[in-house]
Amino acid sequence: LAGAGAAAGVSLPGGRAAAQVQRTLFADSHYQPAVEPLQLGKMAAEKGILYGTCVSPQRLPPSPAQWDTAPYSEMVKRQATIITNAGMHFDLVEPAQGQFNFVTPDRVAEFALGNGLQMRGHALCWYQHFPKWMAELDRDTAIRAIEDHIGAVVGHYAGKVHSWDVVNEALNPNDRAPNAMRVSGF
Repeated sequence: LAGAGAAAGVSLPGGRAAAQVQRTLFADSHYQPAVEPLQLGKMAAEKGILYGTCVSPQRLPPSPAQWDTAPYSEMVKRQATIITNAGMHFDLVEPAQGQFNFVTPDRVAEFALGNGLQMRGHALCWYQHFPKWMAELDRDTAIRAIEDHIGAVVGHYAGKVHSWDVVNEALNPNDRAPNAMRVSGF
């Protein structure tokens, strides 16, 4: 795909190595730079690879009617075959225990499904999005809350999500925990 970037005008280190990468990546591709716009997702799919990006909900146009004309959504649709839904974080979806708000991630899901893209769910548990309300819970109640959260979110998106990031960035040897687990609320 680095060669595809070069064809799109993205600068790469010069020399024979870059040229070899480009020849290798384009060797089995049906892509014709002079005839069609670059489509990285299509090229990757020819090699059996899902290629995509994380979609920022704030960057999507407010209305599905604008998805065909807005530069950001048009670029995502042209280049990706799978997107990561960046609006699914624990503290965003469940800002208070048992109170779920799926408005933002549903908008990204609607974009993905409405445009024939697969969607990756991100992330059910991630230290950067640990909900503040959970810090006050005892261990057993917190475990039940995590299980309830995962069940509710996965259930809400059943049949719509290709794959999930269940636990994101769980390890951090720099935290010096004996098992290399990240020291966090989780």
